[in-house]
Amino acid sequence: MIHDSVLYIGRIDGFLSAISLTKGDTLWNFETWGQIVASPNRCITDGRELIIVGSYDNFLYTIDIRNGKEVSRIESGYYINGAVALHERHAAFGGCDGWFRVVDCISGIQTDSLDIGIYIPASPAMVKQSHPSGGIDCYIADHNGNVYEINMEGGRIVSHKKMVEADDNGGSFVSVPAVSEKTVYLVSGDRYLYAINRKDGAIAWKYLLKGDTGESSPVVCKDKVLICTRSGIITIHDSKTGNPLWEYDTGEQIIGSPAVIGGYFYILTFKGTLFCFGGV
Repeated sequence: MIHDSVLYIGRIDGFLSAISLTKGDTLWNFETWGQIVASPNRCITDGRELIIVGSYDNFLYTIDIRNGKEVSRIESGYYINGAVALHERHAAFGGCDGWFRVVDCISGIQTDSLDIGIYIPASPAMVKQSHPSGGIDCYIADHNGNVYEINMEGGRIVSHKKMVEADDNGGSFVSVPAVSEKTVYLVSGDRYLYAINRKDGAIAWKYLLKGDTGESSPVVCKDKVLICTRSGIITIHDSKTGNPLWEYDTGEQIIGSPAVIGGYFYILTFKGTLFCFGGV
């Protein structure tokens, strides 16, 4: 994560590092006791600017952005593989223990939880509800291929439902959902890119991708969906129909997600090649 010319990055050796991009100096290191594989996130609560990150030591940490000091921590039952989703002072995340948790970032107190019962490898995605209540819709998927919609208000789970039921023909969901006004987009281990209707959970369309899909997450840009695969192929799809509009084979493995900035998108391959494409 980059904020105010500082890179915040988790490491396999368990450290979260804050690195100045202008000077190249390490501003601080925060040590956990397990590898950090997901991106940190940032929130501002009660005038405090905080970094939130999970670790394979089973803890979710809240860290002061100014000095790298711990503000709070909460223990889960197993590895925390995905990043947190944030709304105001609350963080929501899934874990390898099969629980979906909501945590107050300042106090570190768990305000609510939901037992999914299945390994949750990816990060949730949050969007504000369209109705006046001002609640939050949170979308998360598990390793068996189930997709859930969880409705929250004020750090509490109001309701939840299983949008998509796993079956023997499906695959596991390890990518972060991409959410538009009407649709949730997910990449599955069965090599399909899925478009799921938010209103009724119906599959609007699915598109068979080439090769191993890997862990890259889709990105929605206006009326298009951008996706990369572990096999190194980048495709752009029409968001309403799923029809492919553009394709490029990098020839290198891709395990990360694309970043879109100002009409360009950037993709870093496993080999270390940075691709930049424009005119989209």
